[in-house]
Amino acid sequence: MRLARLTLAIALLVGLVMVAAPAASAAGNVVQMTIPVQAVETVDLGPEAACLGLNPGDDLTIAYWGQLHLTQFVGGPNAGRIHVRGQVEGTFAGDGVAGTFREHLNFKADSTGDGVFTLVIHASGSLADGTPIKFVFHVHEVVRDGEVRVEKLQVNCIKP
Repeated sequence: MRLARLTLAIALLVGLVMVAAPAASAAGNVVQMTIPVQAVETVDLGPEAACLGLNPGDDLTIAYWGQLHLTQFVGGPNAGRIHVRGQVEGTFAGDGVAGTFREHLNFKADSTGDGVFTLVIHASGSLADGTPIKFVFHVHEVVRDGEVRVEKLQVNCIKP
């Protein structure tokens, strides 16, 4: 599922920055970076499949591009905190469906790994017969003491 891969990618990015940041020159107590992202991948659909006229587990090819903006506090009272904001847009195509999407993500964590992750995807397109499709996919996770304490996933299929 895309969320699991994205969450893993952000966690790896955070880990990389935590290691690299001390070597980076920090203005004050803050290191800021802009990281371009661009990829094409095939993902297994979850509950959003119903909005696309497909089944959970069906494949969807996505191409996306955008930027992640990262802020890490390396000193002062917020030392160890990290904040990642991102905006990504792209296209998707599957068996009889195609369209575009915009994705906004927000991730905040402290040095223990506790944090909050929010992802919102707005997508629209059409089925092979020309029927329009539209949906909003929203994920919210809270991690405390190394465990996911809150995990909310909501998919809203918007009927034309």
